[in-house]
Amino acid sequence: MELYPCKTQRGVFGVGIKNNALSRIVFPNQFNDTFISEQPPVLINRLADDLNILFDAKTVDWSSYPLDMSIGTEFQINVWKMLQRIPFGATYSYSEIAHLMNSRAVRAVGSACACNPIPIVIPCHRVIQKSGNLGNYTGGVEWKRFLLKCEGICRYEY
Repeated sequence: MELYPCKTQRGVFGVGIKNNALSRIVFPNQFNDTFISEQPPVLINRLADDLNILFDAKTVDWSSYPLDMSIGTEFQINVWKMLQRIPFGATYSYSEIAHLMNSRAVRAVGSACACNPIPIVIPCHRVIQKSGNLGNYTGGVEWKRFLLKCEGICRYEY
């Protein structure tokens, strides 16, 4: 995997590319690696543009991005594919995701969300607790709250 900087209005994300596909996104507050190259491929520039569009509270269609999810188990990949079906501006609970997958493995769904290597593009931020609480998030709860706000879900502003 090659790691590149992805400069946005909210900071520099680390983005991994493997087999010409997105394989990793690391939030600015968690990024401390060295970049392979300061000259990012076109895919990174496109991602930066789309992240900025999202951060301006506009809809982004992530479905055209090539993704390399080979790091995941079969179950994790199935969860990540299910997360991609959650519409912009909607939230589902971990148990709703498990139900949609004809599974009772709610905790395993939560673990798969926690292991999501490509957050935002695979929108695990749209998954909340059954109680309505935010739950945890790879980038931190503040990022989760911010992303939901960008999608027009404002009930999590405190």
